Amino acid sequence: MNQHKYYPALVSAFAAAVLTTIPGIKSFACCLLVPAASVLALYLDQKFNKSEVNISSNKAMITGIITGILIALFSSSLEIFITFILKSNELTQTLPELEVLLSQMELGTVSEDIINMLRNISAEINESGFSIQFTFFLFTSNIITDAIFGFLGGLLGMAILNKQNNNKDL
Repeated sequence: MNQHKYYPALVSAFAAAVLTTIPGIKSFACCLLVPAASVLALYLDQKFNKSEVNISSNKAMITGIITGILIALFSSSLEIFITFILKSNELTQTLPELEVLLSQMELGTVSEDIINMLRNISAEINESGFSIQFTFFLFTSNIITDAIFGFLGGLLGMAILNKQNNNKDL
């Protein structure tokens, strides 16, 4: 068994996670960075193992999902660390706009409950720099979305790299 098989996913996931801390790039993390990191992980895996064999769909999907989960773990950890240091984040800064938006949706008591929960999270972050609810929601949402987009990126990477391998044979 190859003990280094997760290195390409680790390297590309950490690089993508660091890029997600940049404010302008953060908006495109799930739909561009995560699939690109999965493609990069497959590419690095081929180069690392000096392989020109076509990538199987199983390997592409697993590599994509692992890369997505690692990105979620790294990026969430970085965001929590930055929030802890600054005692502020996007949630605390945009809370007034969120309250207006939720009240305009006319959801009744549901919007009031959501607003109260967001106020509590924001207060915890402002006081101590940490909120267990924020951490839970951040990790959960990032793991789900990044795993899905990593999966898709793995399939995209398989298609791209297999096409390149097939063109080399001609």
